[in-house]
Amino acid sequence: MPVASTGWIYAGAAAGLGAVFLWFVLDLRRRPTPRRAMGVFGYSITYVTVLFGALALDTLVRNGL
Repeated sequence: MPVASTGWIYAGAAAGLGAVFLWFVLDLRRRPTPRRAMGVFGYSITYVTVLFGALALDTLVRNGL
């Protein structure tokens, strides 16, 4: 894998979470409201947290821990 020797867990999480984030951002661009903007902001915090968790899990699985 091209990103710091990560595996399929991280790649899948990055692709899935990124697709959802992109959908939220495009929806915000089409219909901008403060509520949607806060939704994107809230999701971005979840996105980073889950992505780091997937990175940790991927590392643990690949190293057999």
